[in-house]
Amino acid sequence: MEQRVVEDPVLKQRLGFQPTEEANAVRVEMWVDPGGGDPTHIHPAIEERFEVLSGRMEFLAGRKWTAAGPGESATVPPGVRHAYRNRGDEPAHA
Repeated sequence: MEQRVVEDPVLKQRLGFQPTEEANAVRVEMWVDPGGGDPTHIHPAIEERFEVLSGRMEFLAGRKWTAAGPGESATVPPGVRHAYRNRGDEPAHA
């Protein structure tokens, strides 16, 4: 199935949604421009996993921000307040 990409100019990101073979899972590919990101939110029953492919991202889990570069990842358990952002000078791909 073809990936569907949604652009959000306010949050300065593009999100590509693609179903997976894993039950109850969706792969979301994201391109986050400098200054872009996602506001703090919670998924009560969903774990979220991020892997940085290029650029640098920062991930909030609970009250702690962690930076990650290419090849690094972050996991947020269900029910944990989280967000992500790109404070770098180049687009990030995760």
